[in-house]
Amino acid sequence: MKIKKTLALLLSLVMAAGLFSACGKSNKPTNAEKKDVTITVWHQYLPEVQKAIEDAYASFTQETGIKVQFVKQEELSKKLEVGSQSNELPDLVAGPNDWVGKYSIMGGIVSVDGLIDKKVTDGLMESTVKGFTYKGKLYGIPATFETVTLIYNKDLIKEAPKTTDELIAKAKELTKDGKYGFLIPPTDAYFNSAFFYGAKGGYLDADGNPILNKAENLEAAKILTELGKLYPKDLNHQLVSQLFKDGKAAMMINGPWELGGIKEKKINYGLAKIPALSFNKSDASPFMGVQGMMMTSAAKDKEAAAKVMEFFANEKVAKALAKTGGYMPANKKIYEDSEIKNNPDVVAFSEQAKVATAMPNVPEMGAMWDPISKALQEIVVLKEAPDKVFEKYQKAAEEAIKNMK
Repeated sequence: MKIKKTLALLLSLVMAAGLFSACGKSNKPTNAEKKDVTITVWHQYLPEVQKAIEDAYASFTQETGIKVQFVKQEELSKKLEVGSQSNELPDLVAGPNDWVGKYSIMGGIVSVDGLIDKKVTDGLMESTVKGFTYKGKLYGIPATFETVTLIYNKDLIKEAPKTTDELIAKAKELTKDGKYGFLIPPTDAYFNSAFFYGAKGGYLDADGNPILNKAENLEAAKILTELGKLYPKDLNHQLVSQLFKDGKAAMMINGPWELGGIKEKKINYGLAKIPALSFNKSDASPFMGVQGMMMTSAAKDKEAAAKVMEFFANEKVAKALAKTGGYMPANKKIYEDSEIKNNPDVVAFSEQAKVATAMPNVPEMGAMWDPISKALQEIVVLKEAPDKVFEKYQKAAEEAIKNMK
């Protein structure tokens, strides 16, 4: 009996010691818990951007023991396509969200549902997370985004128009004496997406079916037709940029990549959201390209790879990308940083991103660029009837998608 009591006492002491030990544990991995693994990431960043990312990951490796090897690849998309067929792939790939549909179907990248902490995605702009969501599943962690917005010359127009009716009126008023009120590459599906998606029309439905002949697209076409009457001949990306930098265009729709040249020319510029559509009072919703990290089918340690992905959305990496590469981070908290929130350009593009449409990541989008561009050429440049043009290129798009399968 005494032996039983003694054993019971010893057992209770052992359990109590274990309980106190567990209570004292840190959430951070101990040396014994650290993973001795190397995760390889293919990317296409410039060397200075890669260095900034690697520096940000130093603390991650110190905490987790997970080493991260960043390897730049020329023609990354082509290598990913070949690797998807041969299964000769890295653990992770950093690239654009519009790769998701194509490479998930090919088996090159896999869903990360259940592997990524919801707190991580909750801390990112919702529209960027949608960009990496395909058929209801998450395939990547967004890190940065890019979109277009309204850029205007403050010496030619004091305040940016708020609606498309105001935009058309101002464009007419300011187009004179060799100067132009408003410019946009007239046949570019990416730039003009703001009006089609703001009209609640668009190019594809959620299942990847073309919807060029949707009634709402006719409303967008009316706006673009009115604006198109004011464009110079042979307008393209280069001419839009040049006229604005020469002080001969009051407004244009363009992206952050143009700001360096504008600053060099000492243009007194401002940024504003693309005017809301007057007919339905909806925000203009331009395409937004999202860059992030995706897991490949070759990843052996999915848990470790997922941790690397989560850190890619971390504030340290976001700050490194913003400062070194001029990228717009998807991380919402980074905009509380004094250096970031006091940058009017970054703030303006982030405001536009809140109402942007993530670039469709379905494979069918690849077949849409040509029909849309040709439709815009006939409607905006050649002034042909939008309804007939959309019907014509709806059929062309359907045929192009059919030939993909």
